[in-house]
Amino acid sequence: MTTFQELDVYLSQDFSEDYWADDASLYARELVKQLTTEDWNALHASWQNRSKDWQVRCAEILDWGEARQAVPLLLEIIGEEDDELTLTAADSLRSIGLAELYLPVGEKVLERLQVVAQKGNLAKRIINELLKKLQVQSLEKSKKRETLTGEALLKNVKKLGNLSKQEKATACGYYTATKSGVKRVNMMKFLNALIDAEGIQLNGSQQESIHRGESSLNYRISVQANGNLIIGSAYTKQMGLSPGDKFEISLGRKHIHLRQLDREEMQESEGELTFRDDARTATK
Repeated sequence: MTTFQELDVYLSQDFSEDYWADDASLYARELVKQLTTEDWNALHASWQNRSKDWQVRCAEILDWGEARQAVPLLLEIIGEEDDELTLTAADSLRSIGLAELYLPVGEKVLERLQVVAQKGNLAKRIINELLKKLQVQSLEKSKKRETLTGEALLKNVKKLGNLSKQEKATACGYYTATKSGVKRVNMMKFLNALIDAEGIQLNGSQQESIHRGESSLNYRISVQANGNLIIGSAYTKQMGLSPGDKFEISLGRKHIHLRQLDREEMQESEGELTFRDDARTATK
């Protein structure tokens, strides 16, 4: 039995919604990570002939697979005339580092996303975040690559706002592209260019301290006994945040995204994170 065949049978089982979310989806994700090229070809050829529940489960876990295989399939799924299926595929696609791929997006996909975005606040937030990523990717692809430095770099990073560090680095030209179209982000050059643009001078001891601080961060947090999620000051310092900076909380199906608000948006925020000296805490 191939890995796809095992995944096919597994996704067809009669799981309860809770069991799928808590247990079964974890095993399905492990299977997706093991798919070979032949398995992916079989998945592409078969998914439309499966049940609605099978398709939704498949779309939910595809972001754990190889991006070059998963992205085209998710775009195909988004084009289907089923709102739940489109939204699930969009949420998975939003989780993938699109900056690492040259991504062609058809008009049908964009139209479906615009339609489903009208189905509620959660759908609107998920799809708007994805559309912004797709727009950045499209703009980056359409122009000749330029590696920004100095003031131009600082302005562009500020304009890109809530995108990830990898996406900002790519949009600013700090990457190399393989023959197959995969982008390799050069994060070290990007960060060094930002330091130079800010005019910061680091002596030996300061440099060592920064490297030690970065290496100690594991980019994971846990829910505390009282239900709070706390982000330590090491992360807020890396972002250059100041006391009083506020964030919008976007809840996905299985994600929590934070976007820093500008001054005009601060008064409109319904949920916010207030930065304190040692941590940020969520308030309603």
